[in-house]
Amino acid sequence: MCARSKERVESLIASAEAEGATILLDGRGASVDGYPLGNFVGPTIIDNVTPDMTCYKEEIFGPVVGTVLQSLPMYMEMQ
Repeated sequence: MCARSKERVESLIASAEAEGATILLDGRGASVDGYPLGNFVGPTIIDNVTPDMTCYKEEIFGPVVGTVLQSLPMYMEMQ
């Protein structure tokens, strides 16, 4: 991943946290032995994501998963 992509992924993780999501596994700041100049993001799990969050609306091209708990009425409103 290039430096710009890493910055974008990490900023989307940060935005999720700032918007109220819970970071269960944080891959920001990852490093790999032997590759000191690498641009790495480790596995990341974001919980309590809602449809109004940036991390929900923007596709994240990195090892990031967000979990969304939706009720049937909420789902019907989105349709």
